[in-house]
Formats: sequence, structure tokens, C-alpha cells
Amino acid sequence: MESVQQLSLVKKIATIMGELGQIERTGEKKGKTQSGGEFEYDVFLEGDIVAPVQSACNRHNVAIIPNVVAMDRRDVPADKYTKHLVDVMVEFLIEDGDSGEQRTARMPGSAEERGDGSGVSKAITDANKNFLRKQFQLSARQEGKPTYRPTLKQPERLPIKPEKTAASTVSGETRTVVSHIFEVTEDIGKKTGAKYLWVEIGTEGKKGIENVICDDPTLFAPLYAARTKDAKIDILRKEGAKYPRITAIHEAQ
Repeated sequence: MESVQQLSLVKKIATIMGELGQIERTGEKKGKTQSGGEFEYDVFLEGDIVAPVQSACNRHNVAIIPNVVAMDRRDVPADKYTKHLVDVMVEFLIEDGDSGEQRTARMPGSAEERGDGSGVSKAITDANKNFLRKQFQLSARQEGKPTYRPTLKQPERLPIKPEKTAASTVSGETRTVVSHIFEVTEDIGKKTGAKYLWVEIGTEGKKGIENVICDDPTLFAPLYAARTKDAKIDILRKEGAKYPRITAIHEAQ
């Protein structure tokens, strides 16, 4: 049969659990949904948990002593910087000041840092907060407001731009040149996925005078074949277009 002394710490922990019950969350976290809306919800701050637990432990002469027994820091590439993820394993010693009875338990903690050296401290805080919450089975007090509160704000919808008319897409100056085709390179449009060709042409025997593009599939084979000889090429220069476009190809006379 266990003595009263051996059960002293367990009884005190149970008493503290009953005294604490539900506690209030004072932190608030906000964010954005994938669709562009916003949300917010309540979270526990460290003080929300530590303050009532500390007060209850003091009343019952119970001490909780943390000890970091393992730590790991690893680099994780990010968009504009390298962040560090820090993991710790914290062992907590719970001791009864009256009977001297001790119990130990472990809780992991994690945090990220951006080179400021605060990751270990944040990870220990994470472990401490979670340990106290789970050890004393603390739950949130609902003050008449939901945990998750989606807002009504939605992303601004931009007006749909009308497509350009056929007349505007073919406006520009067309000219025919006798060119030597030096290189034909196949490419795929990043936005449209359409296939087109980059064509490097030269006149008067000079290479690299001009780069033009071709998106007419019926002209692909003739352009590849014309790499070995001169050809007449109809080139359309559109308004605002960065590169001229090949619209027809003819054998040079």
C-alpha cells in the first residue's frame, strides 16, 4: 500500500488542476485565406498560462524546473533569406516542497529565427507553454466569442479587360526582306503555353541583325528548311510589340 507521502505530489497536481479549470486567452492571431479573405482567432499567450499556474503552485508549495536536454538548429531556404528552425527537448522536474517527491516529464518545442539568435528562447517558451497546458489540462474559457472568426473582407476583383479586336492585333507595318536565316529556336509561351519560334536573321551576309518570332505552325517547316539558303520573309511590325513577327516566307528569286 502506497503511503500518504508518495501520493502527496499527485494529490497536489490534481488539486491544482481543479483550481485552474478554464483560463482566458488574451492573444489574437490574424491571417489571410487562400482565396484572399481574412480571419482571426484567439490564442494562448505565455502569460495566460504561466501566471495562474505559478500562483497555484506557490499556494501548494510545488516547484517546476525546466532543463533543456537536447537542441537542434537547421537551415531552411526561404524566398529572400535563410531562416533557421530550432527544435528543443525540455525535461521538466516537478517537486513537492513538503514531501520531497519528484516527477519528471518531457515536452518538445519548436521555433524559427532569422539569424537573430532568438530561436532557442522561443522554442523553450513553446515547450514550456505546451507542457503546462497539457500537464494541468487547461482549456480555454469562451467569453461569448468563437475561436475562429472569418471576416467579410474579400479580395478586390479587378474588372475583366475586353479582348482586343482582330483589327487591333494586325495593325502595323508589313515589309518583305531578303534574309538569310541563321538559327531557328523552338520555344513555349509561359503564359499561353503556345508554341512559337525564335528566328535569327541577317541581311547582307551579316549575322545577328534582327530577332523575329513566328507563331504560325504552317511556317515552322519552311523556316527550318530555309536555314541553308536565302529567302524572302514578310515581317509584320505590330504597334507596341517588342519583336516583329514572320507572317509569310517565299523562296528568293
